[in-house]
Amino acid sequence: MKVNPSLILIAASVLLTACYEDPQEMVLHDAGQYRGKTDDLASVSERAVMLQDRFHQVQTDR
Repeated sequence: MKVNPSLILIAASVLLTACYEDPQEMVLHDAGQYRGKTDDLASVSERAVMLQDRFHQVQTDR
């Protein structure tokens, strides 16, 4: 069975267009800077206490 080379070329171009991303939609981030919303639900100290409590609930042997 012989496959037409133009058919392979068309199929490859259709498949590769699905992987295309618009370069203008790219978001560049600066290292070490968080630009998201601030978390008003828990302060740093409250979060540390919550994480420590959760750790002790699961890791009882440590």
